[in-house]
Parts: sequence; structure tokens; C-alpha cells
Amino acid sequence: MKKSLILVTLFASMNSAYAATSKVSGVVTNVRIDQNGEGIITFDKSIENMASCTSEFYHKAYSFDANTEGGKAIYAMALAARTTSKPMTAYGIGSCSEYPDTVESIWYGNM
Repeated sequence: MKKSLILVTLFASMNSAYAATSKVSGVVTNVRIDQNGEGIITFDKSIENMASCTSEFYHKAYSFDANTEGGKAIYAMALAARTTSKPMTAYGIGSCSEYPDTVESIWYGNM
């Protein structure tokens, strides 16, 4: 019984943390890549529950770092979404790593 209660409590805390993650589901309207390999994906809809570090100007955008393997995959997915006009769903990490105090970093996405 005690183990079951611990598992239920653990699951509930993980579920509530997931629920607080920022999210957007929409069409990619722009994909920007800078000389240093960092980039920004802009959507046609506003991000829900965006991180407090995000500037209001970037309320429809997530950032990524194409210098990492994960960032390269995110970049490829964003380009595919942009060229096909298929909707993409993306989740934020809750912080602004690539562009501090400007754009929230993407955690993961799917199409």
C-alpha cells in the first residue's frame, strides 16, 4: 500500500509539471538561423503558458541551438513544417538558453 501511494504521488507530481510546460500547435511561419547556429521558429499562434523570460515580441516563437544533435533535428522538423505548411506542435523548456530574456528554448516537437 505504501509503495502504491508513493507511485501515485510521484506520477501526480510529474503530471502537474508536464501540464505547466508551455505549448503551441500551429503552422510554422518563419525559421531563422543565425551565424552562431542558434535559431528561432515562429508560429502562427501564440504560445500557451510561455516562460517568464520570454519577451512579449516573441510570444509566438521558440529558440533552438543547431550546434547540438537535438537542435539539428528540431531545425529539420521546423523546415519540413514550414515547407509543407503542416501543423507542428512544440513544447518549451521553461527557460531562455539561446536568447536570454528574449525567446524560450524549445524542449521537443512533433508533426
